[in-house]
Amino acid sequence: MSKALFKSLVKRYWVLWAIFAGLMTFYFTVVALAFVFDPGAMNDSMGLVGADIDTASVVVFTGFTFFDFVVPIYGTVFYVIFAVLLVHRTVFNNSISAFLSTPLSRKNYVVTTAVFFITVIFSVFLLQFVVGIVVFLAAYGSFNVLNFGLLVLVSFLCTLAIAMMCYFCSCVFAGSSKAMGFIVGIPIVCVLLLMISQMVPAVDFLRYLTPYGWFDSIEIITGASNLWWLWSLIYAAISGVLFFLSVVIFKRKQLSI
Repeated sequence: MSKALFKSLVKRYWVLWAIFAGLMTFYFTVVALAFVFDPGAMNDSMGLVGADIDTASVVVFTGFTFFDFVVPIYGTVFYVIFAVLLVHRTVFNNSISAFLSTPLSRKNYVVTTAVFFITVIFSVFLLQFVVGIVVFLAAYGSFNVLNFGLLVLVSFLCTLAIAMMCYFCSCVFAGSSKAMGFIVGIPIVCVLLLMISQMVPAVDFLRYLTPYGWFDSIEIITGASNLWWLWSLIYAAISGVLFFLSVVIFKRKQLSI
């Protein structure tokens, strides 16, 4: 890993990073404080989780709404952008040659950009965890921080797995006209399958075709299921394998530079 390249990436993309973190935090805060702003309207919505309004049910509703809807939809936009910018575009416009003309190797380039990508995603989820603790404690009182933290962890690893799919495609098809189709197409298909399965009960099985639908956010945040470690392990394994393959394939890839 190149520290110099990592610092360069931070300087180049800190605005996009800040926008990503800011928008996600904004949506999380709005959802978390919805019961404060309009308790009457939100009371009807609690039928989704089958509970009266109390601190625990608010946390459940927030976790379900934010991590099952906001994260897949808005998160997709940003990690597709990052995946394209970090590898595919640098090869497509030949700007990567400036990096490779230095002692920086292809392996170091891919490893460093991947670490930067992971850091961006991790920092955004960590921010939601911290903001969640502050908002829930300030607005509603004590709650189960551990279960909330487990949901954030599983959601982060799930998001990372899909983000690494985009990054993998960016490395494999870097500089190719096919790159954008794969980088953008994979997460969109995952989100569409999740949305359709949630809106049409008859095709609920479609959720299992996308990593977003493999775990139940309500079961994790309520403590009804202890399988969070299994999903975390699966998502981490997928991310790790894709990370490794991205490095190996890009290192051996024929680049027109």
